[in-house]
This record gives sequence, structure tokens and C-alpha cells, in this order.
Amino acid sequence: MRQLAIAALIATLPIAVHAGNGKGNGETPNGQPFQHLQSQISDLQSQIDTLVGRVDSLEGHISAVEGAISTLQTQNSDLQTQINSTNDDVSDLQDQIDQNSLLIAALEAQQAQLEQSLEMKQNVIDGNCPDGSAIQAVNEDGSVVCATTGGQTGTGFSGGIEDLDRVIAYGWGYSYAQATCPEGFSLTGGGFYNSNYYYYYNNVNASYPWHNTWYVSASNYYYYYYNYVYSYAMCVRGTGTINWQYVYN
Repeated sequence: MRQLAIAALIATLPIAVHAGNGKGNGETPNGQPFQHLQSQISDLQSQIDTLVGRVDSLEGHISAVEGAISTLQTQNSDLQTQINSTNDDVSDLQDQIDQNSLLIAALEAQQAQLEQSLEMKQNVIDGNCPDGSAIQAVNEDGSVVCATTGGQTGTGFSGGIEDLDRVIAYGWGYSYAQATCPEGFSLTGGGFYNSNYYYYYNNVNASYPWHNTWYVSASNYYYYYYNYVYSYAMCVRGTGTINWQYVYN
């Protein structure tokens, strides 16, 4: 740009010289045409120097602006990198929150199941059986024997098991349960039932008698939910051979 400006100014010199020569000596200051021409050349050189300074100043400004633009572009790139990194961190944190929420729900369900199991065991300890029956014995496998009471319930029953002809034995466990008839009684039937808390329930695989015990096995659809399956055995006093078929559910 500076070279173009200088060339443009120099191109005017022949015109100035021609104009100086075209006039009479009497029309130049003091009749000295060459001195006057030299003065014009000096003025032109001064103007050229001024323009060159301006061009240099503009080029300096342009260079400074270009540097500032480059700096801002670098800063923008760094900021975008930080934004992308922050977005990834937020996404990771949200995934962790979601996983923790699932674990909390699972633990709450387990807590509810354990409380339910504890309540049932406490009922057994307190001597509670279903309405119309009472605990008569606790088997070695942990199952209990409840007997009908003729309208009496709970601890109000005072009769002994030796006075009964029919009893129902109950048992429970996690994934596996068995209910055994007391000594002197024969198994005549049985079955299972399971809890259905929070809609997560056991899948009963088998329910069948064996000797004097009714067995039930089950599996959980969701491994992190504890769920108990319950077995019951219907018992009568006396002996005899009873043929059974395995029943799978």
C-alpha cells in the first residue's frame, strides 16, 4: 500500500515540471524557475513522507487488530473446550444420580421386605396364628404348627396338640420353604403362597410333598429384592400310605 501511494505521488512530478517550464521567467517568484520547482518538489516530498507515515500507522493498526482477533479466537477455542468438558462432567454426574436413585429404591424395597419378615417372625414369637388357629409346635426346620381352635385364637388356646386330629404346618424362607407335619401326623396336602410387595414377586418353580413335608422352591425375578415364599402342610393324625404326584407351577 505504501509503495502504491509513493508511486502515485511521483507520477505527478513530470506534470509539475512541465507546468514550471511552460511559464515565463517573469511569472515565477523572483524570476527563478528552478528554485521554485525545487520548492514544489520539497513540498511533494513532505506530503509523501506524511502519507508514508500514515500508511505505516494504518499497517500497525491492522497488525494490532489481527493480533487481537487471533487472541480472541484462541480464547473462544479454550472456552469451548471447557464447556464441552463441563457438559461431559454434568452428564456423568446425572448418570451417577440415576444409578443412586435405583439403588435407593432397591434398598427401600429390601427394607420393607425385611420389616415384613420381622413382623411375621415377631407374630410367631408372640404366639399369633391365623384367625381360628394357634401355634402348637415349632419344628426343627423352623416351621411352626398351627391348629384350629374351634373359634379360639392366639394365646387364648389352651389345649395340647395331643387333643387334635387335624393341624396345619407353616414354613417360610428365601427362595426355599418347607412345612413339616408334627410327629404322629400324616401329610394330606399342602401348597404355597408368596408375598407380592412392590409388585416384585417370586417365580415358584416347584411345589410338592416329600414324606411328611411340603416343599416349595422359588426364584426372584429381581435379584436385589428379597422376597419370602411360604409353604403350608395339611396334617391329620394317623398313618397310612398316600400316593402323591409332583405338582410344578
